Amino acid sequence: MPAEASRRRRRAAWAAGGVLALGLGWLAIVALRDDSQTASSVPSGPGIDMAAAALGAVAAQLAASAASAPASIPAAASGTAAEPVDAACPPAWRALAGQPADAVDRAFRRLRPAALAHASRLLMASSDPFERVSGQLLGARAKAPDEAPPPEAFLNLVSEALAGSDLRVAGLAAQMCASPSTEPPAACSSFTPQHWAAADPDNIQPWLALAAHAQDSGDVAGVREAMARATQAGANRLVSAELPRLARSPALQALSPVEREVLVIDLLGVGNALTAVGSLEVSRLCPAQGMGTLREQQCGLIAERLVDQGQTLIERGIGISIGRRTGWDADRVTALDAEQRELLEALGDATGFISPSEGPMTLAQACETWRRIDAVTALITTDTEIALARHALQQQQATSPTDR
Repeated sequence: MPAEASRRRRRAAWAAGGVLALGLGWLAIVALRDDSQTASSVPSGPGIDMAAAALGAVAAQLAASAASAPASIPAAASGTAAEPVDAACPPAWRALAGQPADAVDRAFRRLRPAALAHASRLLMASSDPFERVSGQLLGARAKAPDEAPPPEAFLNLVSEALAGSDLRVAGLAAQMCASPSTEPPAACSSFTPQHWAAADPDNIQPWLALAAHAQDSGDVAGVREAMARATQAGANRLVSAELPRLARSPALQALSPVEREVLVIDLLGVGNALTAVGSLEVSRLCPAQGMGTLREQQCGLIAERLVDQGQTLIERGIGISIGRRTGWDADRVTALDAEQRELLEALGDATGFISPSEGPMTLAQACETWRRIDAVTALITTDTEIALARHALQQQQATSPTDR
C-alpha cells in the first residue's frame, strides 16, 4: 500500500472526529476507497455504500439542525414578551438567536476545547482504567482537536494496555495505534496485534488485525491460522463503536448538558472514523478476486459474524458485501441490502433530522435545535448503532404496518 495513501487514510481517520464534521460520512467512504491499489478489494454495492454514509449521519445532520418552524417567522435577536424563553435552554444556545443555522456548528467548535478538557479531568480521576486512558486522550484532543495525540498519550495508553487486563483498553490501544494521523509513534511498536489477540482471544477483531499484519508481512501460514481463529471467535467487539457510550459514565455527572453534547459528538466522530479505517483490514483479507477455496470459506463465515454481530451499519454492510462475493444466495443478499436501507432510514427518522431553516434562527428555533441535539445525543449513548436502528425500525413497522 503506498505510504502517502496510508497517511491520507490516517489523517482522515483522526480529522473526521471533528465536532459536527460535515464531511464525516464522505470521509468514511474516502477512507475505504481512496487507495487505488486496494480499490478492487473494497466492498461496494448498496450495503456498504449506505453503511459508510450512515457513519457520519448523526454528526453531519446535527450541524444542519434548525427548528421546524416555518422560515417566514421573523427572526429575533433575543427573547421578547411574545417569545418566552425556555428556562432549560442553555445561554450558549439562546445566543444563537438571530444567527444562521450553521452557527450551531460554530458554537460547537467554540465550546469544544473547554468541554473536552472538563471531561478529560473528570475521567482521569476515575478508578476505571478505560475511563482514565480515555480522559488522557481527550485532554490531548482538547489542546489539538484535529491532530493525533502526542507520543506521551500513546505511551500511557500502550503502557496501560500491556500492564492491565481491561479488554477495552487493549482494543483502544490496537485501534489507535493502527490509525494515527502520521506513522505510528514509537510506543505502538510495543503493542502488536498479537498482544491484542492474547488479551482478547474470543474476539474476532484482533484475529482479523493479526491476519492483515501477517498478510502484509508475506506470512501465508500466519494469515491462514489467524483467519481460522477469527472464524472460531465467539464475539465481535470494536471499542471504537462503543466510544459514544463513554459519555454515560457516572464520572461525568458534573458535565453540563451542552458539554455532554459536545463530548458525545466528538466521541461519535472518532469512533466512526476508527471503525471505518479498521474495516479496510477485512476488506483486504477478503478481496473480490483471487480468494482460494479455504479463504472463501473463512471469509464467508466472517461475513456471517459481521452481519449477525456487527455493532455498526458499516460492519454489517461490509459483511453483506463479502457475503455477496463468497457466493451467498442472491435472494438473501438482496433482502439484506433492503433491510440495510430500512435500518439506515429508520435510524435517521429516529434521530429527528430536519432541514435547515432559511434565514436567521429565532430564539424558539435556537432552543428547539438544542432540545433536538440533546435528545439525539442522549439516544446515541444508550446502545449500539445497529440496536438503535433495529429498535427504530420495529417502532416504524408497529405504527404503520400497512406501509411496509
